[in-house]
Amino acid sequence: GVELGFASLLIYEGMVKEGLKVVKDVDDRYRKAGLYFDHQEFGGHYFRPMSAWAILNAMLGLGINDGALEFSPRLPGKNHKLFYATGTATGHYITKAGKGVTITVEQGELAIRKLTLGGIAAKGGKVTVKAAGKVLKGEAYSAAVADGKLVLNFADEVKLPAGKELAVGS
Repeated sequence: GVELGFASLLIYEGMVKEGLKVVKDVDDRYRKAGLYFDHQEFGGHYFRPMSAWAILNAMLGLGINDGALEFSPRLPGKNHKLFYATGTATGHYITKAGKGVTITVEQGELAIRKLTLGGIAAKGGKVTVKAAGKVLKGEAYSAAVADGKLVLNFADEVKLPAGKELAVGS
């Protein structure tokens, strides 16, 4: 668990290759010992260290702070479909080159007051935002670019229940 937690920290800090090497080393060691589904923490018979979940959110560059979310993928390329997990929702973060970002909610409810998106081009913060199928009017949010990231501040908290999505296009 400690090694996988450390790997997620490396990924969050932008050391993706190094973090993935730690993950591979742990995986190789357990497979070689025939213990792939029997990690030895807590006396053995432990299916998978829970810290492994942090690797998924690290690859996504997911930051969560009281209704403020950040998605800044640590993966190369412009097209992604990545799973995320928060304390209240699970879903997917989807990017398509030149077509913006879609955040889906598969289970639970996602509440967003502020959304920061890394790796999305937005000239001067001009974007279109669609929440739960409805285009949000300009007064419903403000948009700006800070540190190369698009930052959306919503006038009212956006709540997305399961089956709904938020789409941001430039």
